Amino acid sequence: MYHLMRWLAWLFFKVIFRLEVHGRHHIPRKGPVLLYANHLSNWDPPILAVIVPRRVHFMAKEELFRNPLLAMLIRAFGAFPVKRGTADVGAVKRGLQILRDGGVFILFPEGHRSKTGKLGKPFPGAALFALKTEVTPVPVLLSGTYRLFGKVKVTVLPPVDVSSLPAGKAGSKQLEEVAELMMEPIRNAQALAQTTSPPTSRST
Repeated sequence: MYHLMRWLAWLFFKVIFRLEVHGRHHIPRKGPVLLYANHLSNWDPPILAVIVPRRVHFMAKEELFRNPLLAMLIRAFGAFPVKRGTADVGAVKRGLQILRDGGVFILFPEGHRSKTGKLGKPFPGAALFALKTEVTPVPVLLSGTYRLFGKVKVTVLPPVDVSSLPAGKAGSKQLEEVAELMMEPIRNAQALAQTTSPPTSRST
């Protein structure tokens, strides 16, 4: 059922958003993967889910699970609830367990959608997941226009090496530094894209 839904969603995004994917070979075929990206639209999680040739998991704000039909749909795509604005220890533990079990976990380090398209300051959560597990952190740049027959582009970038900092020594300052280090490839790729193409319309 998951793979059928993924295939149908792929066709939907390919037609509606003219989805274009580059660098998919950077996503490991096996082993734990932390796939993290900038956040432009509510469509970002399912779009990332359909480009990964493996089952994925991601956090979604708990308000989305109040609608039974929507909850069933997003759970089928690997979503689980998180309480925003608080330190949701349960959600963090679940994310860590997914990675320790060798799964693929999708995360948006900014914590919320960007209304302007510009990258915001990342929360240290992405660094925590990367340092507490033997995971491959893979950055992704999302760009384009989330409108009917617009064009959405997904650029999967090379994995980031964060192994130089032992997990046991990761304090709050170190986590912030690692989070910024992890976001750097996305910032660089976004800056390069903006110098080679016209600005895109605001996302929804």
